[in-house]
Amino acid sequence: MIRRIMLVGVLVVFAAAYYMAMMRWTWPWRPATWIYYFVQYPIRHAAKALFLGALVFVPLELFARRHDKALLRPGIVTDVLHATMSIILAGIPLYFLAGLISQASLDVSADFITSQPRWLQLVEAMFLREFLVYWAHRTTHMIPVLWRFHEVHHSSPDLDWLSAVRRHPVDLLWVTLFLVVPLGLTGFQAVDVAFVYVASEAWAFYIHSNTRWRFHFFGPVLVSAEYHHWHHVSAREDHDKNYGEFTGIFDVLFGTYLLPADRRPDDYGTDGNLPNGFVDQMVAPFLPARRNPSLRSLSSRRRNPSLRSSMRAAERER
Repeated sequence: MIRRIMLVGVLVVFAAAYYMAMMRWTWPWRPATWIYYFVQYPIRHAAKALFLGALVFVPLELFARRHDKALLRPGIVTDVLHATMSIILAGIPLYFLAGLISQASLDVSADFITSQPRWLQLVEAMFLREFLVYWAHRTTHMIPVLWRFHEVHHSSPDLDWLSAVRRHPVDLLWVTLFLVVPLGLTGFQAVDVAFVYVASEAWAFYIHSNTRWRFHFFGPVLVSAEYHHWHHVSAREDHDKNYGEFTGIFDVLFGTYLLPADRRPDDYGTDGNLPNGFVDQMVAPFLPARRNPSLRSLSSRRRNPSLRSSMRAAERER
């Protein structure tokens, strides 16, 4: 009971700080302003991203697809809802945070960064982002409470470009905070952060796409679709690998690199039996373990990471 009261108190203080940081930006309160930034803009952004993604990746998946599957696969409506509603739900606190960061950036590092050539600033922003992405992503696999929400992203059994947008708002918020706060506080310009964000969003469509190109000659330097597909296989000893999005350098450095030459990724999803509907996926991570089979399966997998592989081997022998 005391923990819950403390948690509520922290959330209230945090929300108040957000509000105070953004009062100068949105005060006096104008419904049109709030509707635009918190509803209209995210939906327009998602619509453009989905349109451009379909324009590029649907033909690519038809031309060089890895797995045979229907274009209008099960779960496509759920993913479209994730692309719009999850961005709105995660975006509200992020917009507040943007105002807080803009007033708290470190002048020393900001002056040092902006004094460099623009191309170098972009390279540094991308490299720092990849380092942050690696650890933000890895924490969602290491910490059970974060995995509850991140498992929604892994729940799709049919991996394609649209699978990239299946994200629970809490998972999206956590990873974005992990990236935006350090990038903003160190003084990178907003335009550079926006460029890196858009580039990473486009690359996320590709690495989830149902394409068969391997790009092994790049090794761990550049993440390919096959590289990231290994991260989505259902066996935990495989999907707890390949956390990088643009590059696998940090996977090599921290021992999570996986790209076997003699096998291909298959059998995607998780063994958590998460529901397929958007609303159910929003609610499931908040349910106690006894009412959410995915949380029970998570605890058993953490006790025995090879449990799923052992079960499959037994089934094959039968």
